[in-house]
Amino acid sequence: MELSRLNKTQVKLVNRFYRQCHARGKANKGDEVYVFKNNDTIIAALRLTLFGDEYLLRNLAVLEDERGKGIGSELVRQVVAQSEKTLITFPFRYLTVFYQNLGFAFLNGNEVIPEISERFIAYRDKGRDIQLMGYPKL
Repeated sequence: MELSRLNKTQVKLVNRFYRQCHARGKANKGDEVYVFKNNDTIIAALRLTLFGDEYLLRNLAVLEDERGKGIGSELVRQVVAQSEKTLITFPFRYLTVFYQNLGFAFLNGNEVIPEISERFIAYRDKGRDIQLMGYPKL
């Protein structure tokens, strides 16, 4: 599969895809959106939001019929390989092994910039069972 980065005018396509996957969140024109396609149909997507010198990896989603085939893992691997910045993510607790297998490590709030740490704390305080993880290991 070939990694594609959507341009700002294609953000609506990924938001339609996220709705189809019942994924939370919505991409905006400031995000970097990466996808895998099959015959011009998006089958997996994620978005990166830049905070200072770090990217927040958000909304990894794979079409239901394509899950369990390693597509999400491969998408993350390819994005990690081409990124020159640290990637931070807030996976739900049940997904931490998935991210550990891709080289992500658990972080403390003081290991990331305040904007990301504050966002993590706000999500966690809303009752989300999430972890703070980063790549490369810091």
